[in-house]
Amino acid sequence: MARSTLAHGATVACLLLAGAFAGCSAAPRTPALQQPAPPAATNTLQQQQQQRVHGIPPTVGPIPEELAVFRQWFDKHASVFGVNILATSDTAAEDVQHAANVMAQYLDNDENGEPDNLRVVLAMLEARATLVMWPTDDEERMDEFFDNAPTQFRYQDLQGDECWPARPMEPDVYDGAVEEVLHLVTGYGWSGVWPELFGECFEGEDPGGSASCSGSLLAQQMDRQIADCGFAYACRLLAMPAMPCLRVPGCAGLVRAK
Repeated sequence: MARSTLAHGATVACLLLAGAFAGCSAAPRTPALQQPAPPAATNTLQQQQQQRVHGIPPTVGPIPEELAVFRQWFDKHASVFGVNILATSDTAAEDVQHAANVMAQYLDNDENGEPDNLRVVLAMLEARATLVMWPTDDEERMDEFFDNAPTQFRYQDLQGDECWPARPMEPDVYDGAVEEVLHLVTGYGWSGVWPELFGECFEGEDPGGSASCSGSLLAQQMDRQIADCGFAYACRLLAMPAMPCLRVPGCAGLVRAK
């Protein structure tokens, strides 16, 4: 599963989504966008974003020239409304395609080829939110990338063996792409557009201000559900019998059993 440096992260965004997504323990690897919501897009920008995907499902291809700096680590690429997905050569193309399809569903759920909320997409583009993929949780390669990755981008990782493209899924199978892609959307899309609701606090940050992440509804829910238990969630709310809950002494939250 993906790793995180969040103090207050996107975990409870899953809870706020009617408990539809379980096992939310990971979140974006770099500080979230802490800026006011972006202004309304100009017609030119809106048309540009729509033209990139309108009527065309995201497809997997080589790393484009504008992302050539990433070729030392990745050689597969997909884009959803300009939000990039990068994958290593040994990551299966079907897993990259699946991640792109999941992202497309989050950003264009009615499948009309246009963002459901353009402001969310623009916030992700402004943050240069990027999904990065390896076939497995390869600590050595992942650490080498994150230690040397371009700092002007914001990253969320996903492993191919977390993906479950086949539908319907088998009993007790969990599709990790649903969770990890959501972290990218909430961490850099929702958090940027609606900081008072979904603002996220990252380790070492003290953003301040009335709309800061420390006062967001997300942070309040995390405090209420998790308290001082670290990365945890009220898993009894999520109806996941395959993931038993453990109560930690002195904590209000519940930690997922490994």
